[in-house]
Amino acid sequence: MCFILPLTSKIKSPVPWYQKIVNLKNGDSAVIINQGKVFSSKRLFRKYDIVSTEDYNKIIDTFVNQFKKK
Repeated sequence: MCFILPLTSKIKSPVPWYQKIVNLKNGDSAVIINQGKVFSSKRLFRKYDIVSTEDYNKIIDTFVNQFKKK
């Protein structure tokens, strides 16, 4: 099982808290933080692209921060 955050090419303006912009080989996309899903790891064989370490860290920070008490 894997936990996956989906991508979209429709970037809202201004960028809301639940979207993080990442630069992929086909241009910019947005990771949708609030729509994470768990599914079979077999689906990873259809990998679209890989985000940079910097973008990955931003995504993880935003995802974790949504669960912290304010």
